[in-house]
Amino acid sequence: DRNGADLIEEIRRLGNRIPALVMSAYTDDGTLDRAQAAGAWMFMPKPVPLSVLMEAFESLAQRPAAALLVDDESALTENLAEAMASAGLDVIVSRTATEALSQHRRLDAAVVDYRLPDGSGIELARRLRARDPSIRILFISGCIDELRKKLPTELSKAETMGKPISTARVISWVGLAVSHPKPPRSD
Repeated sequence: DRNGADLIEEIRRLGNRIPALVMSAYTDDGTLDRAQAAGAWMFMPKPVPLSVLMEAFESLAQRPAAALLVDDESALTENLAEAMASAGLDVIVSRTATEALSQHRRLDAAVVDYRLPDGSGIELARRLRARDPSIRILFISGCIDELRKKLPTELSKAETMGKPISTARVISWVGLAVSHPKPPRSD
């Protein structure tokens, strides 16, 4: 007897990166959290209107390269987002982990602050990687030494950058991350 989260975990364990959409009549926080932690790209409560389901799949199919920027410092995110957009990058700005996880676009890269108002950037990165193991992560932090010590093995290859950050270096990193070919998707 398996549920959607169990199935997603098995699919990821086998190396498949296909986006997983979970539909369930169970909408409690525990079920939602488990689906997200397993790598659900989107969670929809049943019954799901066919038009809503088709819209979700269309948005997935028509995605440009996108980067997620997650930091609660308004001035920093506004400046970085503007510079990234000027460089031709599609950027999604979130101020919290919850807000970041609520967006449903597929991402090529994420710039994530280590300390977020509602949790750890490390946990957010784990959940983003559960959705798509090929996402590239850049951690930024004013506590860079602490961050590097706490990075778990599965995120040890993620890039790190101490604050104050170089806008040019972040843009360069994101530009390379979104343009670098990703491994082929298993369908």
